[in-house]
Amino acid sequence: PSSPNVAGVIQVGGAINDIAFDPLKNYAFLATAASTKEFQVIDTSTPLSMIAYGIEDLASTINGVAYDGTTDFSYVVGAGDSQEFMSMYPR
Repeated sequence: PSSPNVAGVIQVGGAINDIAFDPLKNYAFLATAASTKEFQVIDTSTPLSMIAYGIEDLASTINGVAYDGTTDFSYVVGAGDSQEFMSMYPR
């Protein structure tokens, strides 16, 4: 589109470093610098009013995220030595 418009906004509490998307479930997986919610799952099924579906407090900033729809796992990379590479699954 030549003239995109903002449809919806959600505050995540810090810089978003990376994003992965599941088009079947309409979930966005965010790697953030938010101090108490570094990994976030956002329900985007209603783009005008997105909601935080899940939040995980990790030991350090998350720099990257990838999602595997076959296994329903997210893989994240962090800045801290104790959490450099992690797999995340739904509870």
